[in-house]
Amino acid sequence: MLSLEIYPNILMHLPWGRVFAFTQMIVAGSGILAFVIAGPLADHVFEPMLASDGVLADSVGSVIGVGPGRGIAFMLILSGCLIQLTCALGYFYRGVRSLESDYPDVERSEDANCRTGVIG
Repeated sequence: MLSLEIYPNILMHLPWGRVFAFTQMIVAGSGILAFVIAGPLADHVFEPMLASDGVLADSVGSVIGVGPGRGIAFMLILSGCLIQLTCALGYFYRGVRSLESDYPDVERSEDANCRTGVIG
């Protein structure tokens, strides 16, 4: 995880356990939310849209087909496109591109390592 590399340099004096626990709570919560929403979204929104007489049957259906299973296929295609868009936005966002220069490696003294429990 990228956060394991970045957070220690940015959050030197904060309790890392709380930061990592909060981060993991957000990640796990979003995964659970995605599982809960995906089924009904595919069954009740995308599947009817890509039925033979659905709203997207003539446009998107001509590319990926129409009928059973095409709704979930379209949902997976959309989620892949959203992931690619997120990566592209992250690349063009200056704050992400310049993380390494904005937060260089922090040199810790031997005394600070003993107090914080950091080894190495």
